[in-house]
Amino acid sequence: MIPTFPCDATILSIHLACLRVGRCYSLQSSSNDFYGAKVNLDNQFGYRANEFVERALDGTVPPEALIERHSMFPFISGFLTSDVTKRWCAALVSGHPDAYRRFNSVTRDGIRRSQGLRQCTACVLEDKAKYGTGHWHVMHQIPAVHTCDVHNQVLHDKCAGCGANFGVESGWGLPGEPCIRCGHSQTKPMPFAPESQGYRALAATISRAIQGQAPELRPEIRTCLLRRHIFKTNSDPTELLFRFLDYWNVLNLRDLEAILQCRIGIRGAFKLFRDGCATISISFLTAVIAYAWEQTIESDRQDILENGKIEPRILVGTVNVEPRSEDNLHAEIEVIARRFHLPDNVADHLAEGNRLLATELVGGLNVFLILEGLSQKAREQFVDRVRQYRQGSADRKSKVNKREPSNLEEKICKMRGEIQKVIANGCTSRSQLKGINATLYQNALRLDRQWLSSFLPSQHRILKTAGLTEKRDHYRALILTAIGSGKTSRMELRQVCSHACDFASRFDRKWFEVIAPRSSVRRGTATPVKPRK
Repeated sequence: MIPTFPCDATILSIHLACLRVGRCYSLQSSSNDFYGAKVNLDNQFGYRANEFVERALDGTVPPEALIERHSMFPFISGFLTSDVTKRWCAALVSGHPDAYRRFNSVTRDGIRRSQGLRQCTACVLEDKAKYGTGHWHVMHQIPAVHTCDVHNQVLHDKCAGCGANFGVESGWGLPGEPCIRCGHSQTKPMPFAPESQGYRALAATISRAIQGQAPELRPEIRTCLLRRHIFKTNSDPTELLFRFLDYWNVLNLRDLEAILQCRIGIRGAFKLFRDGCATISISFLTAVIAYAWEQTIESDRQDILENGKIEPRILVGTVNVEPRSEDNLHAEIEVIARRFHLPDNVADHLAEGNRLLATELVGGLNVFLILEGLSQKAREQFVDRVRQYRQGSADRKSKVNKREPSNLEEKICKMRGEIQKVIANGCTSRSQLKGINATLYQNALRLDRQWLSSFLPSQHRILKTAGLTEKRDHYRALILTAIGSGKTSRMELRQVCSHACDFASRFDRKWFEVIAPRSSVRRGTATPVKPRK
């Protein structure tokens, strides 16, 4: 039997519904049974959708439709070009191991998982009446969304009995079912329900994006939209940022982080309102795009949608479509980087052979994607550039490491004087010197270790033996008394005097090995093991 479910139910909800009707034996084995591999139950983007459709739904739903209707793929793919969207969808369907990291190059932050699943109580009642059980909806699981787009009610995310978040903490269950952890059936609403123009615009944009009807999120359209808004307002980035915060009815970015449930860097936000593009979290980027889209009149919207690809060159003179450099390698790398909407400085770093810095900027998989698209001649040139850059870096390091003897002697004399001043002020050990000035201590170890050892020798801790002999004799007597009462094995001795056995194993091991040797049990017989030397 194949369960019925809403058109916007999450893949997790379909997974649990299949488990309820007996399509799988247990929750633990359902991942391997439905996907043919170990996949997270909260499959946000439909990884290995072809296997899930064939095994769980008997092929009644196309895998592409499963991804586009029952996952967050349409929301995130709205930020990508059509070419990248197709390749990413194909990678998710087939189960490509780098499906998310390699093809989602719009942002490094991505979309952050919420702490737990969310549900609308009105939607749960409707789903029970129509499908027999409640379901998790895609729109409700986006972290920045706090209210239901249909009923305008605050979403619930916790059990009212134990306070556990829906999902991992409360056990994987469907909405409307009792909590697996405590058995309570009542739910608790989210503590924060924002009411502002910014949130309403954001919720409407996300709702249209999930349905594939938000063209303003596309790379060329959103860049043109933001730059047109910056050009029309004729304001500096700081003033635009404050207007945006007033639109959301918040005082600062920290308050906005609590609403959007994402991290917002002040530098990235400033750059976004200055250049119209920046590496920033998707939730914040969506909020800014929704704000600019609401502030744009209808005629300008149509103009942007029709001429979005050429508009950035008109508004901002620094944006060029043609390669900026006469270097063939640099030009080829720049074309590929712009095709995948990567920053322009990545091409600059790769053209000079600095692959490490380019990897830190956009990630190793995106760098590999650029290098994979180079021609054979360009690849040979890139290898030579990397070799030249490494050689130049080694030469620079050697020049830095070569110190003049006079400068080194002056530095050592100055360092010795500073150490003597610290010692004159009451420093008596190396640990105190390290606590007062760690840099001075490290320089002394590296440049003048012999002088430091003679002037401030290291102190070794010595174990105090006072009272150790009396304690040993006392514990020996306890162990001998236990052996005399018939306790022969170490297990039996530990049951009687565990503290004495612990002391003997640590401080009196040779005597303990002789008086109570270890034994290994084989086929029901105990054979003593030779004592340690």
